[in-house]
Order: sequence, then structure tokens, then C-alpha cells
Amino acid sequence: MIDWSYELCAPAERLLWRRLSVFSGGFTLEAVEGVCAGDGIARPEVADLPDRLVAQSVVLAYEAEGRRYRLLESIRQYGRERLAESGEERSLEVRHQDFFLALAERVDRHWFCSGRVENLARLRAEPVAGQCGRQVRTSRWMIWASAWMRPLSTSHWWTAAVTSPPAASTRWAKSAASCPPV
Repeated sequence: MIDWSYELCAPAERLLWRRLSVFSGGFTLEAVEGVCAGDGIARPEVADLPDRLVAQSVVLAYEAEGRRYRLLESIRQYGRERLAESGEERSLEVRHQDFFLALAERVDRHWFCSGRVENLARLRAEPVAGQCGRQVRTSRWMIWASAWMRPLSTSHWWTAAVTSPPAASTRWAKSAASCPPV
């Protein structure tokens, strides 16, 4: 039955189905664009393909902190088998890993800037597995640790904030708050 659905898909839809199998849970359009675009799927085309697969009941769409998608596990496993047959499996795993590591690093870089709550919520919402999951979870730990340790480990900031008179401490706090938005 799944073979039949797969054969009914257009070539670009089949290619995306295979590539979506690297996601072990829900995913956003941004993640699809970052991981699945290229080598046969143009970036502008990626925006429409998930919804075309939703219309064919291959991909499920739902609302959770914005629009998200997911594959049923049997559909994902079928796509993963096709991905392995295509020879793209390792390169897609690397793209997947790179995308989520970049997300974790962006959250870490902008921890004290505006948007950190949204970025952390986004990072938490991404269910990642295997090697990528371990690395992102490590990055998450580093993010939490940096929230507590960064002010302490940056002796210049810490010393200035603690030893300065209130007006100067306020200046240091404003300086930290003036980070560029994410």
C-alpha cells in the first residue's frame, strides 16, 4: 500500500519524502528548507512540497508553536529505506545534524539578547535523534550552563557589574541587553 502511494507521487515529492525520513519527529518548513533543499529540489520549490505531501496523506500537518509537520513512523521508515537505496542517507544525516547544531549555536550566541526565550522554545521543540541528538543535547546543556556561568566566567563583566557603583552596573546591564536580535 505504501509502495502505491510512493509511486503516485511526482519525482520531487518522492525525493522530499525520502529526505524527510531523517526527521525523527516533527519539523518546521525552515528545517525542511535547511535540510532537504538542493540536489534536485530547488529552494523555492521546497515551500510547496510539504503541503502537497499533506494533501496526499503522506505528511501530517499540525499546530504547535507554529505550523509543524511529521511523518507517521511507518511512512518514515519506508522513506528511510528509499533514502538508503538512493545513496543519500549519510549526506542527509550530515545536513540534518548541521542544521540543528547551527540552531543550538545560534541560541547560545544570542543567549543574553532579545528572542532567547523563543529560540530556546524552538530548540526544545525539535525532536532529534542519534548522533545529532547527542550533540544538540550537549549544546542545550552548554546553553543552560552558559546562562549561569557566562557572567561568572567573563571576569571583566562580572567584576564590573559587582564592584561598580549602581549607575555603572546599570550601564553594564544595558550593554549586555543591547545585543543584536536573533
